[in-house]
Amino acid sequence: MTRVVVDRIETQQDELRFGDPIGCHYHWLEPGKVDSYGDSVRRLAAKVELAVDAFGRTSTLSEDVFAGEAADTLRDRAGRRQEESATVRDNLRGLGRAINAYSDVLRRHREGLEQLRDFALNKGLELRDNRVWPPVETLPGDASQKQADAWESDWKAYQACFEAKIELRDARRAATRELVRALAEHAGVHPDKDRARLVAAGAHQVRFGELRREAAEEALEAVQAGDAAETARS
Repeated sequence: MTRVVVDRIETQQDELRFGDPIGCHYHWLEPGKVDSYGDSVRRLAAKVELAVDAFGRTSTLSEDVFAGEAADTLRDRAGRRQEESATVRDNLRGLGRAINAYSDVLRRHREGLEQLRDFALNKGLELRDNRVWPPVETLPGDASQKQADAWESDWKAYQACFEAKIELRDARRAATRELVRALAEHAGVHPDKDRARLVAAGAHQVRFGELRREAAEEALEAVQAGDAAETARS
């Protein structure tokens, strides 16, 4: 089961300061798996849409077709269930889109790290332990002009790597926030502003596996109720 703890995604800061070694190893989720999960969530939303339609048709049954107290009760109940199912559908759609978008960002993040690594190697920077290491901080007083020029060139190359890493990191964080907002809409998580982190309602961690199960249960209930409404109409 692919599991992602929401608050850990959002609050992991991996702070990077100029002069620090720059990590170039991809250690996040496999983008293809994330994308597949996003597609499955959107397919689930399409199934819930069928329930929304069924409830809608039932809630608007003409009194010429079905009249009386039982008919009014059925129409009222179908109207409420239509609203509930529509909310589930919309949340699933938004969640699926956010997951797909997040997978695209992860894919670009992985490709960017590979490009960063290749750039560092081509510029002659030290690459060790999957990190790009900065040049020496200072040169000896008797360094030649050639050594000084090479040192300056190395620092410019390091700066380019540093800026590329910051850009990749910020793009990933922005996508994470969008994903968390979609999770909040569907799964009931909320931001803890005082601690600047995300927690689940009830202080439980939210994982994709749990979300998948809960979404499936909600969708199944909506679809089954839609089928029952359709049967009542016929």
